[in-house]
Amino acid sequence: MIDTYGLQTHVRLVGPKPQEEVRKAYQHAAIFALPCIIGQDGNRDGLPTVLLEAMATGLPVVSTALTGIPEIIDDDENGLVVPPGDAEALAKALASLLENPTLRERMGMAGRRKVEQCFDVRKSVNTLRRWLMEPVVPSDATHTDLPSPDLPEELVFSTPLSIQQVFAII
Repeated sequence: MIDTYGLQTHVRLVGPKPQEEVRKAYQHAAIFALPCIIGQDGNRDGLPTVLLEAMATGLPVVSTALTGIPEIIDDDENGLVVPPGDAEALAKALASLLENPTLRERMGMAGRRKVEQCFDVRKSVNTLRRWLMEPVVPSDATHTDLPSPDLPEELVFSTPLSIQQVFAII
């Protein structure tokens, strides 16, 4: 399509790059677009790390409402979400950000905050560690609205598990 539409001077498919080059590209970008689609074989990203990386740098982002992306982007708050395969909606979203530097800055800052609050690996590891190492005994009064999982007896534990034990079960 690049050749068909004569876009060789405007579009380059550069392939994989080292992390340092990706970081430099973020620094020179005004917007990060990740228009995901479902592959012909059904393949799709679960939670695209590259989207989190771009948001962490403070770039405003535009992506599509597939898989875990709506968990990352709160539409019109810290980025824009468009339907997959809708080139016109993607172009409009990009144009709205390009034409409005204040909006770009606001969404970029909000995206950075979202990544810091929800996707910081240190917080995630600490949360996972707490879940695995600290047994929780639910109080009937505080958890009456939660569904009770039907776990096999061998998966009900009264003591914390080591990471090795968890992986052995999985």
